[in-house]
Amino acid sequence: MDFEESSDSEADIEASNEGYEDRDTIKRSKQALGLTRNYVPSWTSRDAFREFFQNWMDGMIEAHKVTRETIRITTNDLDDEWVATAHRPGSKEMIGFIRFLKNKGTLELSNFKAQLPRKALDIGVSTKRTANNTAGTHGEEFKVASLVMVRKGYQVRYESSKYYWSFQFGGRDKRHLYCHLTPMKDTQISKRMLVHSDRTMAGKPRDLVSNIWEDVSVKIGKVYSAKGSQIETSTFLDWIKVSFELNRPPNCIKTPDGDLILSKHFGGRMYLKGLYIGNSATTKALKFGYNMSYGDVNRDRQRLINGSEEAAILAKIWGSAIIAGNEGALREYTRMLRENDLKQWADVNLAEDYIPRPVATKIFAQLLASYPNQEVFFYSIKDATKDVFIITKDLKKIPVALPTCLWTSLKRYSLLRTPEEHCHHLLHNAPISTAKETSYSAGVKRALSAALVLDERTRDLKVTFKANPKAHLDLLVVGSDLFINDKFLDFDKSHQHVSCFLSQYGIDAPDFPCDHIIIGLHQSILRELKKQAKISQRSSDSGFSLTLKLGGNLRQMPRLVESTPGKVVGELKVSWSVSESGMVYDIYGLDLMCRVTLHQGLEIDILDLKQVDGDAKCGCRFFVISQRLGNLTFKGLDCNEIYFPMVARNCDHSFFGTPPPSIKLAAEDAPNDASVKMAEIDAKEETNDISQKYNDAPLEIAPVDYSGESKDATTETESRDLSGNPQTDVKVEVEKKLKFSDPGARIAVAPEPMPSVSSEPDPKVEVLKSQTDLLNTTLKSKRRELHTAMQDLQGKDEELTVAAEALESKEIELRQAKAASEAEIQRMSSIMEDLRGDNQQLHESEAERETQLAELTSTIQSLRDEVQQLRDGKTAAEAQHEKLSNEVQRLRAESSEGQKLHQAGATFRRGWCSTVSTTTIEETTHYHHDQARRID
Repeated sequence: MDFEESSDSEADIEASNEGYEDRDTIKRSKQALGLTRNYVPSWTSRDAFREFFQNWMDGMIEAHKVTRETIRITTNDLDDEWVATAHRPGSKEMIGFIRFLKNKGTLELSNFKAQLPRKALDIGVSTKRTANNTAGTHGEEFKVASLVMVRKGYQVRYESSKYYWSFQFGGRDKRHLYCHLTPMKDTQISKRMLVHSDRTMAGKPRDLVSNIWEDVSVKIGKVYSAKGSQIETSTFLDWIKVSFELNRPPNCIKTPDGDLILSKHFGGRMYLKGLYIGNSATTKALKFGYNMSYGDVNRDRQRLINGSEEAAILAKIWGSAIIAGNEGALREYTRMLRENDLKQWADVNLAEDYIPRPVATKIFAQLLASYPNQEVFFYSIKDATKDVFIITKDLKKIPVALPTCLWTSLKRYSLLRTPEEHCHHLLHNAPISTAKETSYSAGVKRALSAALVLDERTRDLKVTFKANPKAHLDLLVVGSDLFINDKFLDFDKSHQHVSCFLSQYGIDAPDFPCDHIIIGLHQSILRELKKQAKISQRSSDSGFSLTLKLGGNLRQMPRLVESTPGKVVGELKVSWSVSESGMVYDIYGLDLMCRVTLHQGLEIDILDLKQVDGDAKCGCRFFVISQRLGNLTFKGLDCNEIYFPMVARNCDHSFFGTPPPSIKLAAEDAPNDASVKMAEIDAKEETNDISQKYNDAPLEIAPVDYSGESKDATTETESRDLSGNPQTDVKVEVEKKLKFSDPGARIAVAPEPMPSVSSEPDPKVEVLKSQTDLLNTTLKSKRRELHTAMQDLQGKDEELTVAAEALESKEIELRQAKAASEAEIQRMSSIMEDLRGDNQQLHESEAERETQLAELTSTIQSLRDEVQQLRDGKTAAEAQHEKLSNEVQRLRAESSEGQKLHQAGATFRRGWCSTVSTTTIEETTHYHHDQARRID
């Protein structure tokens, strides 16, 4: 059905009732809307159509109690018209339609069973402010849209409540928008109602016709007179792009918070409740398109008000799609997050604040899947300077940088660690060291334990050595636990990065630790405590003084402490070495003293230095002698007891040297070395507890030399007891022992060689061997070729990846340029439409002025005719006036004669006064006066 043409009378209604009007009553009138022609100057006709479409959708939602998501809209583009019909969910019942007639250039949007009250014409009035399912809230949508369309030269007329609602500019300067309310003729309404009733009775569905008595319909274009402009088909097709429902894109993922549009052609487009609102609320560009289910827009409906709200909604949309298992969404979202520092996509703006744990977990899995068969380690790009070195050198992995937003998102849920934290994790969770106990490792443990006791901040730390070759972290403090990499128990490993002259000469591991290793460890422990803010107590010593004290104690700590049976039954010789004592004596003349205690039994106290008499607190014998002597022989010992010596400088907080294994003296005189060592081996199990007490692990028994080629160098010196009396028969022996590669070996026996068997080679075997060699050679060649091909393929794949990324970047740039171009075209088209509307307004004003000029010309001619008539009447009046003047002259002459008669009468009166009565004289006098007045 075509649009009904109506008379121009509805456009000619004058404001005859300018006084009070009842705004709730619809009647013939003209109402000013309070909007001027230049309101919202930036709006285009497409913006106006967006408002009309929004009201069309909201009208169906309110009238039929449905939701926006459940309304089913179908479109049909024919040769002469374009039609969109809206239906109830799950039904064919039509509840509204949009119809564009291409030939006439006229558009109609109709809501069935809807209403339009007259108070809706007032600015700010809206019924949708509290409706979450509707898109409009400002209460001026259709008025502003009507203003824009009329300004563009299109006619706008609503049909509702049996009235035409026509919008036009009016007022003295034709710049104010008015709505003219004109009723439809009763006969026409009756005719339409009869047709509709017949159709309903016949059970036919509604067609594309709106009922003015029960529906709301708006028509735009050339509607009711020849003054309006037609809508071009290309213009209308551009208008419908503002609607998500009318222009639904492919590859769209629906979520509770909105729709995610992965189609490239819809990239950069933002919809709110099905309406296009432009780009992002931020200054960043969108890579994909979105249709958000909620949000607040600015007054011009060009973007969301709050950028944070937009970021939260987009994160929820992506999160829902990813959790639902859409691999494409996961891949694209991860890619945008990785590109964020470079391209700054609005799609992932503030994503680190809104990504939930399930999404972060999937993103992390996607990152790992991007590097198959590679040992990678992710780090924050802002910490690249320090992290890359740790990853490559310590963790031996490939560093992969992540932008700040992605790193923060994954770090929040502990999916990632910094390289430092990962080293801590590896060391903390590593198994306890099972490294083989050596004299060197025992010395390291003893020296480190003594160093920790020096300061109250480290005294209570529990030391545990961890076996963790993957973590190149030296140590870690967790509460009161101190975890140390067991590389420090090995001479070569501990000197890989911190070498000394011993390691540079490549000597075998000594029986004692290097001082610089222990000092470095101690300083690292103090730094770790300070970094973790674990130091809450004040130390009596500064860090520098502690280092000096530790260094001095290490230099003065006895080394190579050994115990061997003497040449007499019941004697035990203890020997040691102190590097610094001889130098101090030679240079300064100072004789440093040491305390040598021979412990007996299993219960001992190695740290008790308070006793100064001949027996220690445990009851064991000790002597204080010069360190330079280097040996001391104890006599009169019980051969059935187990002994071991402890040697330290005779001062507070000095360090004991590492004690040798416990020894049990034999009952024979002058036992040889083999019998002594056999006694040591037999006593090993019994003394294992003692070894554990001092070394935190069983000590290895020194290897035995069974060749009998040991060299003894015996020197005699003077030793004193605790009373200062000399002991003349005390001998000090220094023994140098040969070491086997296997400490537990007693006798090394070379295996007897197997007899050689010679035989002639088998020809078949030789042929098979030759064929095998050839196949191996061919296989190696093929493997090399395959490896080369794989490398080439990998290089090509990388090139293709780079090319694809470059192509995608160019596509996005072209899309953005196209969007900018379309926006500019829209702006220019809007300007042209405004100019066309202004031109049309000027033509109408010119026509009105010409009409007014014709009316003025006719009025002037009439006035001229009247003037001419007045002039002709003036000539006749002048002739008449002259005639009257002559008559007056004549009468005046006659009056002169009357005066003479009057004088004569007076004379006659005086003479006749006696005979003629007064009355007669007065009558005569009045008569003559009247005659004189007539003459005048």
